[in-house]
Amino acid sequence: MPPARISNASFIASAEFPILPFLAPRIFAESPIRRRSDRYNEQRRGIQKEKEKEDNENVDLRAASELASRSTYCNSPRHRCQGPGTAGGLLQMTAPPWKSPVKTQASNPAAVLYAEISGFARTRLSTTPIAKASPRKVASRRRKTPEKASEVGGGREISGLRQQSPLLAARRGRALALERQRLDNLISRTAGQTAATRWQDGRYRSLLRRISNLERWDSCVLDLAQKGGGSLERQHLIRAFAALDRSLYPSVGRHSRKIIIRHDPRCVKWSADLFRDAAKHELHLTWKNWIALDIRTRTGAWCCLLLYLLDRKPGRAMQFIHVIANDPLLRGEKSEAIADALGHLSKLHTKGVYAPDGGWSVDKTAVKRSYVPSFLHIYRKALIRQRNVCSQDLLFNLVELSDIKDLKKVFDSLVESRAFLSFDTFLHYANAFAKAGEFKSALRCLDVLGARTPSASWGAVSDRERLRWTCALILRKSIANNQNYHETPGIVAAIVRLGIRMDIRMYNVVMHNAMEAGDYATAFKVYNALESNGLQADQYTHSILLHGCASQSDPTRFSRFATHCADIAEKTQDAWLATDYLYYLWASHQNDTDKQQTLALLRQAYDRFFLPKPIEVLEHRPRNTISVNKSMESSSNSPLKLRTLPVALYLLLQAHIQLAMERGTQQVLSLYQRFQLLVQQDTDSTLTELAKRPIIWNAFLLAFCKQQQFASASQLIKDMTNGSPQPNIYTWNIFMQAFFKTSQVQAAERVFEILRSRGVDPDQYTHGVLLRGYAKAQHVERIGEIMQQVTTEDEMDTDLLRLLARIVNRNKLMLTLEKSRLYKEVKLEEAVRSEAEEVGKRWEAPRLTLNEPEAMESNPVALPSDDKAAESDNSLIEENLDLQPQDAFEDGYDFLRPSSSDADPPPVSAPPLRSVQESLEDEMDPEVQYRRLREQLGIVAPDLSKTLHEAPGGPAPPSNPFGAGLGFKSMLPRVETPAALGDMSKGVIRKVESKGNPIEK
Repeated sequence: MPPARISNASFIASAEFPILPFLAPRIFAESPIRRRSDRYNEQRRGIQKEKEKEDNENVDLRAASELASRSTYCNSPRHRCQGPGTAGGLLQMTAPPWKSPVKTQASNPAAVLYAEISGFARTRLSTTPIAKASPRKVASRRRKTPEKASEVGGGREISGLRQQSPLLAARRGRALALERQRLDNLISRTAGQTAATRWQDGRYRSLLRRISNLERWDSCVLDLAQKGGGSLERQHLIRAFAALDRSLYPSVGRHSRKIIIRHDPRCVKWSADLFRDAAKHELHLTWKNWIALDIRTRTGAWCCLLLYLLDRKPGRAMQFIHVIANDPLLRGEKSEAIADALGHLSKLHTKGVYAPDGGWSVDKTAVKRSYVPSFLHIYRKALIRQRNVCSQDLLFNLVELSDIKDLKKVFDSLVESRAFLSFDTFLHYANAFAKAGEFKSALRCLDVLGARTPSASWGAVSDRERLRWTCALILRKSIANNQNYHETPGIVAAIVRLGIRMDIRMYNVVMHNAMEAGDYATAFKVYNALESNGLQADQYTHSILLHGCASQSDPTRFSRFATHCADIAEKTQDAWLATDYLYYLWASHQNDTDKQQTLALLRQAYDRFFLPKPIEVLEHRPRNTISVNKSMESSSNSPLKLRTLPVALYLLLQAHIQLAMERGTQQVLSLYQRFQLLVQQDTDSTLTELAKRPIIWNAFLLAFCKQQQFASASQLIKDMTNGSPQPNIYTWNIFMQAFFKTSQVQAAERVFEILRSRGVDPDQYTHGVLLRGYAKAQHVERIGEIMQQVTTEDEMDTDLLRLLARIVNRNKLMLTLEKSRLYKEVKLEEAVRSEAEEVGKRWEAPRLTLNEPEAMESNPVALPSDDKAAESDNSLIEENLDLQPQDAFEDGYDFLRPSSSDADPPPVSAPPLRSVQESLEDEMDPEVQYRRLREQLGIVAPDLSKTLHEAPGGPAPPSNPFGAGLGFKSMLPRVETPAALGDMSKGVIRKVESKGNPIEK
């Protein structure tokens, strides 16, 4: 018989029956017979689940976790049941742990005892319909719940932050204390500066942005729409750029939350008007659209629009920065915003953050390459007067965005303008020049650093470790491509002249350069002079000299020094010096005919320094590897032996391969199979590490190819393709050269096709292999094709010339070589011309010009409706002229200086005539054009000196003022004589002085 089903379980649960705990399992069991009300119950349970889901989403997470952690049995000591068979034990096992206890309003004390039973019954078998909560109550709960979590942002995802809040708060506190200490140090060093001057310092603004992010780490929204239109205060600018930094700097993102910037709603319309149609990609069209806006919009909207573009459309922000940098109305504090905007864009380019909806061009490489020229144009136009306006982060990023030629222009501009570069920034530029082999530019960086550093503190600066590393880098990279070795004495003299003391690191670099150039006499002369200079050879000194001795044509002449290095390696337990000694032995006996003796000599030196396990594992049979490992456990723990380096093991394997090649083809294959099996079984860690590099596989491949075991060679390449070390360019060169040597031209060409299909770029050695192979096969046509890819230095190779001399058809060969020579010359000329065109196009200065009729048509001034409106418009125009003292103007225009009516006019023939080029440059200057527009409007007095200095035949000044037919002609005095001009300008000055604006008289 199925268990009874109670229709109202909550009513029974509220009654006090002593037997109820024992009947609870049977009473609350669900009947297996499906009843008619099941469908209705399912619908009602769905409503119940939706209601519980809504309630759970709005419950505070901390309270929910506390309620979930509570026990489900009764808290009354009288009725508490611990047994597993009681109702309390049953509810403890079956009640869902995420359900919070349900509160009852029953006045009977039994309701408290069986609250959990009642709640369980409601969720399982309640049949009465549940009234849905009213929308007003739900809304009130939704309003109240986030208030509790507002301190950390609200929502479920903040629980992780709350659990880790002590650790994150500690890290954030340390970072904030560090940034504040840096700010205090900067302020103490610039104690004599005013607040306005300090705000122009890029370092000061950078520190303020980092501090703002750490202090306001929990802010999720930055509202710029309520900041008074486009004229934002400096604090608001700092917070806006700090919000932009959160998504770019990992250190800032780790300590702060993501933030959303709410911009002025008018920015969307301004951006649409500014970048409509072709103006998205043409700067001069963007300039025309900007000039077409009214003066109030331009002076009030530029800052908000700049932040909007940096946040939403960064691909168009550079064009707008060009525009505001050339707009004469926007003077004063725009340089700070422009410098910070350029810093933000530089970080976007260095990290490659190009959002699909960011307004970027299709060619991201061209966009990235155009940043440095654009920066220099804007810097010379708007930032060159302020030495500290650029942040050091911006100057750092310029190095990564520039090639070496662009970097020279950038550094020259910064030095000429005396821009501030910190010690680390100077070293960053010097390192970039040194890595490119431009040692002269790198030394110039150090010269400028020494000239700008006070002599009293230069002694401490010259002893810094980073400066010494930079000097060593300059010395090392000065002989890039085996050139400029003769410049080493001059570089050393320049470093010493700066007051930088030569240490053992720089002496090691000098010896290394000498050994690479084959000048071993100079290298040992420097080595012998170390003791007299108060220096001792370190672990790198002997390795550099010993490796250089092994690279000479006759290494055996340095046997005494090699023995001395071996003794030092054994004494100092230097594994790398011991490996260099092994390499010296291998290079000295490489051409010996007795390979068995060479292997014995190498094995003896190997056993002297290294543990024997890796090589002994390889020399035994695979079936005996387990017993060998057990027998060598005692010897592997020897404290006097060094751990084998992969390079040392490679030298021993090379000797084994050469010995196996003398014994027969099967010996090489057996050795390879044993090596492959040991690698698959991971018998030894050193052997496994060596197998991850393609060099040892290429050694086996070369042995197979020399013995013409092409089947084994093909299987080796297949094993490399299926394994971890993929075939590199040397692998394909070895394989292709083997087919050419056996006159299998088609097979070699097939290898070359496979090489290209796998995305491997051929190098000069690859072209040399093809050229020698075709010369040996008498394929003159293919020789001409490959010769076009070979450099001039490789054309003069002795082996290649010998092979070309054996070609039978001499006339055809000479004609083919001549065609390839002409093709290379034409290709070189085209490359030079295209590069020059590309450089000229990138560095072309933007021509943001607008003649007077276009300016008047595109920038109309609103007509006043009455005298008060006219007076307000005139005052607005005067305020937007940004009247400042003469020193504050960027180009030094004095367009409000009153002219004396009593002064005699200068004679026309006295002053020299200006050149046509100068007058054309003035005509192209947008500020000159805008000044002329103000003169024609009658706002300022025209400059008669420029009119008198016009060249004969030039454009004559108009007899009537421009705009005489406009509606507000009666508002302005008629400008006809110098006296009238002086009265008018005095009236304008009087009105400005009445408003309290300073003016240069």
